[in-house]
Amino acid sequence: DIVIPKRKDVAGTSGSLPKATKEGVLAELMEVSKALEIEEEGGDEEGNPEAEGN
Repeated sequence: DIVIPKRKDVAGTSGSLPKATKEGVLAELMEVSKALEIEEEGGDEEGNPEAEGN
């Protein structure tokens, strides 16, 4: 398995991102995850109450 250290990054990128950027990435990831979940369920609105609010 490939292990990526979170604290000691050779490139120095870990921990160097501003908080806003990290939050932005997380927010984007959540949006993508929601979209993928909706696609996987075939857009079945009856079984997915979360899809109605989007």
